[in-house]
Amino acid sequence: MWFVLTALYAVIVWALFFYDLRIIELRMKDSAGPAGNRLYGMVGRDQRLNIMFVIPAIFLFNAGCAFAIHARPDYFLRQNGHLILVACQGVTLLLYLAYLIRSFIQLAPLISATRAEWSTDPQDPSRQASS
Repeated sequence: MWFVLTALYAVIVWALFFYDLRIIELRMKDSAGPAGNRLYGMVGRDQRLNIMFVIPAIFLFNAGCAFAIHARPDYFLRQNGHLILVACQGVTLLLYLAYLIRSFIQLAPLISATRAEWSTDPQDPSRQASS
């Protein structure tokens, strides 16, 4: 049941990634400068990578695991073959976590620079009034 739920969760996450991509693209149009453009470009590329490869791979892996367990319950449930699948899932989770940490380290300076661009945007009347 775990792998079925994880596959369903991947579908929900996939929908959220599509929604987030729309928000990122709208924010790109609002960008106040080069740091913001670079930040939103990197975030948009990461979103597309997740939409096109990562989330579908998670779905296919978990659906495949659920099918394998259903097709061969003797091996996967009675002989603990499911532990191989759980180990694969755990290793890929750790790899993805390392990728996320590396990405956030690269994005952090751009986030600060983008915030600075927002606070110094001469075309935004709401920021001029608060100065």
